[in-house]
Amino acid sequence: MSVAIAYTQRSQSLSNVLQRLQSNSVMKQNIEPELKEAIGNDLDITYHLLPAEDVQLKFQTSVLKGLDETEAAARSRRLGPNVLSPPKQLPLLLIFMKHLVSGFGLILIVAAILCFLAWRPFGDPPDAMNLGLGCVIVMVILLQGTFNFYQEHKSSKVLDSINKMLPENADVLRSGVVRSVPASELTTGDIIIMKAGKKVPADCRLLTVSNFKIDKSQLTGENEPILCTDRCTDQNYMHSRNMAFFGSYIVEGTATAIVVEIGNTTVMGKIAVSTSRTSGGVTTLQSEIHHFVFIIVVLALTTATVSLLVWGLWLQHAHPGFLSFSAMLTNVIGLVVAFVPDGLPVSVTLTLTLIAKKMSKANVLVKNLTTVETLGSINLIASDKTGTLTMNRMTVSHMCWSDAILDDRDARKAAVSEPICAELIEISALCNGANMTRDGINGDATDSALYRFADDLDEVKARRERTPRVAVVPFNSRMKFMVSIHRTDDGKKQTCMLYMKGAPEIILEHCAFGLNERNNQVPLTSAMKEKWLKERQEALGKLGERVLGFAKMSLPASEYPVDFNFDVDDINFPITGLTFVGIISLIDPPREAVPPALQICKTAGIKVMMVTGDHPSTGAAIAKRCGIITVDEVESVSDAGSKPCTHDCDRAVVIVGSEIPSFDDRMWDWVLHHNQIVFARTTPDQKLQIVIENQKRGRVVAVTGDGVNDAPALKKADVGVAMGAGSEVSKEAADMVLLDDNFASLIKGIELGRLVFDNLKKVLLFLLPAGSFSEMLPILANVFLGMPLPLSPFLMIVICIGTDVFPSLALVTEKAELEIMLRKPRNIKKDHLADFKLLAYAYFNIGLIESFAAFLGYFWYLTAQGFTVGDIVFAYDAWREGYHGFSQQALNEMLYASQSIFFLTLVIVQFGTVLAVRTRHMPFARHNPFSSNPSKRNMHFLSYCCCSALM
Repeated sequence: MSVAIAYTQRSQSLSNVLQRLQSNSVMKQNIEPELKEAIGNDLDITYHLLPAEDVQLKFQTSVLKGLDETEAAARSRRLGPNVLSPPKQLPLLLIFMKHLVSGFGLILIVAAILCFLAWRPFGDPPDAMNLGLGCVIVMVILLQGTFNFYQEHKSSKVLDSINKMLPENADVLRSGVVRSVPASELTTGDIIIMKAGKKVPADCRLLTVSNFKIDKSQLTGENEPILCTDRCTDQNYMHSRNMAFFGSYIVEGTATAIVVEIGNTTVMGKIAVSTSRTSGGVTTLQSEIHHFVFIIVVLALTTATVSLLVWGLWLQHAHPGFLSFSAMLTNVIGLVVAFVPDGLPVSVTLTLTLIAKKMSKANVLVKNLTTVETLGSINLIASDKTGTLTMNRMTVSHMCWSDAILDDRDARKAAVSEPICAELIEISALCNGANMTRDGINGDATDSALYRFADDLDEVKARRERTPRVAVVPFNSRMKFMVSIHRTDDGKKQTCMLYMKGAPEIILEHCAFGLNERNNQVPLTSAMKEKWLKERQEALGKLGERVLGFAKMSLPASEYPVDFNFDVDDINFPITGLTFVGIISLIDPPREAVPPALQICKTAGIKVMMVTGDHPSTGAAIAKRCGIITVDEVESVSDAGSKPCTHDCDRAVVIVGSEIPSFDDRMWDWVLHHNQIVFARTTPDQKLQIVIENQKRGRVVAVTGDGVNDAPALKKADVGVAMGAGSEVSKEAADMVLLDDNFASLIKGIELGRLVFDNLKKVLLFLLPAGSFSEMLPILANVFLGMPLPLSPFLMIVICIGTDVFPSLALVTEKAELEIMLRKPRNIKKDHLADFKLLAYAYFNIGLIESFAAFLGYFWYLTAQGFTVGDIVFAYDAWREGYHGFSQQALNEMLYASQSIFFLTLVIVQFGTVLAVRTRHMPFARHNPFSSNPSKRNMHFLSYCCCSALM
């Protein structure tokens, strides 16, 4: 079944959609709260379906006089100004406080408070070490909070970006007088007059038009200016050409319209509200950090609680002089500090910053650091078509005449030897509204494409000088064609040639003749017309190409001499009986890098779907050219009952936006189980709903887009990716921006995102043994075995935020060990950053080895001072003045020295650990950091380790 036929069969009236919605209570219950209001309002909009007289009656206004000043003022007071309401924002202080308590911040705050309490009032006497430790922990909290606040806080400028797109003044008819007023003073029912070069001041229903074209690509995704009319052309109000929307640019012509929506209730307003209201949610990395923090906090609090119970129930009674309450608080603080790898937040942020810099070299600008890893976790990309997958530049694709169908390359060659081909190109250059200016070609996308194509073969300016134009009938909605009359001179006589361009079915109606393969004029039969329409136009249309027909007529010199006064308003020349020359088709082609990039996505287990505002047949055709659709048969909603689709079936489906409101969960399951999906004719709220429905089914979603209409979906997605050449609104709403508009750059970003997760696992394996496990054991040995504390809490802090940071950075800069784009995306529900396997390996493998080495150094030093192991273990309160004849000062000095040895041993052993954990899948020799192979070499490794040694 062709996409065009399927689309026709699926089309239905708005009343049917409303009827189904009213009876579908399940669907209503399942709509996300943030969509209920927007979708409900959209379905209530029927201005485009009503006759102009009924719309005027509805708003109690008149196209002849407009509103009177009193009524307009009353409505403005009741409805408010025609402006967008600014979103509520948290004060910067609250945002900063949120960063202070996020991650390990809260437990570190508790540890700092305990330090100060251990100093005073519980210190007897007050120990300056506790005060110093508390101050160091506060500094760590402030540094981490400030750094994360600086990196992650991005004040939302979406509303400001939208306001830059809005008009400042508008011409309005009030009390029978036209005057210019600020656009903010418009209200519903106002009659406004719009003309080229300005912007539409509010959502309005068109009443009269004169060659009125608007550019609403930022809202609908269509890159061609829309020729408006005063009649309804589509049941979807976003695509009906009798509606003009707030902020759209007026390309040409004039129109009179009635304002139907203002401010936040306009389409632009709903996008602004939806974008500001939509929460980006928690990124996958933030979720992983939260999961890890939960594990560590539970372990730390459990161990600290058990230690306190042992001290309170036994130790303080059995050995009352061993640990005072202040000393026990210090131990509890030590346990908390020991379990918390304080260097992890700094390492994570620095990791993301370094990767973000790498991504910027690949033309990917990262706005939100935590989404870097999320990019590596995505398993679905919902991509816009225009400007993302395609070049957003119409180009000539095919040329047809007589029995010939040639692509643009062959047509260029044929122009030299085929007279009909040369004449077809000549007509496309002359019957053309585009012109060359200092800034380039000025004209709509279609005329500009034809101009470029003809200009490459023979300069259009020279063509037009040889055959000057004497009259032109611009393309308009009433006649649906363009006519251009030119004076020709063959050296013998001067004549006038009439050229016509438009939709093939319209042009053929004005033709009586055609051209055969010998360039001879022959009568145009019904069979020939059928051949052009069925075999040529439909075939090219199915490829997503826009098809134009071209015709000519040599005007008799006796009736139309070169000085004839051609009247283009009251046509006084023939526009029927022309000779049909041929057709030219145009297309917005896919970017060259897109098909191979999509192939990489498939290999990497990432599904790519297209979400566009374009016609379904165009979307499906481009999807086939890109490689999103690879099968011949394309399914539709009507196939849902007869063709069940299980999880990830390799079939294709095209969905039209008008069908989405009727979907329940079962229908969404059927659609999203397809591996090849195109959503066409979608509104902004429908794009947002597509993202939400995929996320509800466990997908990690990236959305690409460049228009205002993409902003809500970009912000709601797990990763929003905007195009560098796109609207400012989309770039502000997104998490990252592709500066070169190259879809392939996104694939490089995904690869780096996966590398982030792999390297963070290595960082965690490095930090946990010394920065957690090997610091916990000394405190437990102190509490349960009565040993003098082998490692002070202060030195624990030095390890966590000092000596371990630089080797962590060495691991951050590691290259990928294996081809990471050949594996499937990680399952965010099962594959965690810190799972049982990693913790067991870090604690009971590496951690035990490091602890054994550190305790060995500790015991070696103390036994060298004359103590036996028995004197150290179970010493409890014996370690005081007179123990083995030593003074308290001498005992303290020996303890400090043994703690330093314990500390130094851990630091040295960590250099071995960093070598052990830097490769998880292959031996060191095959992934040598000093290798000559740039894919393995890591010249930062040695320098970072040297910095750690110096510290």
